[in-house]
Amino acid sequence: MSVHLPFSNLYSGKNTGSQRRRTASQGTRLSLEGLEDRTVLSTAGHHAVFAAPQVHAQFHVSIGDQFVQNTLNQVSQALTNLKTDITNLAGQLSTIAGETVSQAQTDLNTLLTNVRNDLRTAINALNSVTSLAPGFVTGNSRQVLQLLDTALKSVSGSLQTVYNTANVIIGQLPNLTSSNLSSTTTLIGNLLNSVSSNVNSISSSLSGLVGHTSQVTSQVVNALVSDVTKSLSTVASSLTALSSELANATAGSVSSAESLVSGVLSSVSSSLGAIRNSLNTLVGLVPSITRLGLNDARTLLQTALTDTTTALNSITGSLDSIVNQLSSIVGTQLGGTTQFLNNLLTDVSDSLSTLSGSLQQVLSIVPSLDRSAINFATRLLSGAVQDATKVLGFLTGDLGLIGSLEGLISGATGDVSSITDQIFSIIANDLNKVGGLLSGLGSD
Repeated sequence: MSVHLPFSNLYSGKNTGSQRRRTASQGTRLSLEGLEDRTVLSTAGHHAVFAAPQVHAQFHVSIGDQFVQNTLNQVSQALTNLKTDITNLAGQLSTIAGETVSQAQTDLNTLLTNVRNDLRTAINALNSVTSLAPGFVTGNSRQVLQLLDTALKSVSGSLQTVYNTANVIIGQLPNLTSSNLSSTTTLIGNLLNSVSSNVNSISSSLSGLVGHTSQVTSQVVNALVSDVTKSLSTVASSLTALSSELANATAGSVSSAESLVSGVLSSVSSSLGAIRNSLNTLVGLVPSITRLGLNDARTLLQTALTDTTTALNSITGSLDSIVNQLSSIVGTQLGGTTQFLNNLLTDVSDSLSTLSGSLQQVLSIVPSLDRSAINFATRLLSGAVQDATKVLGFLTGDLGLIGSLEGLISGATGDVSSITDQIFSIIANDLNKVGGLLSGLGSD
């Protein structure tokens, strides 16, 4: 029989059977003398036999491994560059803190613009990599790539949150005074230092995986768990900075109120996206964690759950503060938008708080888990996290609706008012769904 290598269709993974058959110059056809020695050709009167399934699999593995290695190198370099730039920019803040208000406004605007540019460069690098999951990567390499892809999306989302928070701070620079200059430079410094530290940790863990991604090993699992928890830490730091900035924020007009709410919505929405990707990555890693040695599995679960709950508790605290601050700053300038937004943010905070409580319950029993019990505990963990991501999915979509409508609602009359009322009814129905999911989570 004739078996042909699908070289022309390597990227699609399909063999159309249209490849040309090559012949020897003497008019006879070449074949391999058995599969054990693939280097000996004979002039038997048969079509070329190349043991295609075995060779094709080798090409898949080789190309898949190389793709993952290239991905790790590119991402690690992009994050290393970001860490260097962010650290250098943070070093300028002590000088700016001693400047006049007008000079500080100018210099902080320049600094934060540079921060945004550096973040955008890193985000674009991460997004370009995560959009290139090729179909020809198979087997263990594909599993590693899928886990890496979700983890990198959480990293990218956390950096987007910082970018959006920087936008809010820039928008409030005209309100800078001598009394809040010091606190403003401090909150920016804390945010940049946190980003620099987390990015450096992620870059190091990813570079350490180069050459070790042919299968999902304990090294891969540990690295990705660390990357996910560092992403959550970045989100927590960004929302802490946002809440701190809102403590000094003002909105003296409808347009300034709309701008502020829009910035907060962007930051919170990107935060939810990063949190969902982080949680999905953790769920994807659970089966691999259960296959580790018992002590290793316990240790990794304790680390993952402790770091995750710490970040979630910080995030919920910031969201609660943001709800109160927005009500005070915006007041009734945007009609019913502010109240609906506050309700949504409160439900986000509640859902994350409930998840944190569930994770704490699992964490409390981890040290005493035996082999059979650890499988049960990880199933509970997966269920709680998956329910939480459903909740966050509802709320993220509704935050987007409010973001698109905020400009209409402030002056809504007649038909427009009726339309917005109907849409808010849809949002209210979603909140009821969220309430049902949250009750299910609390009963686990």
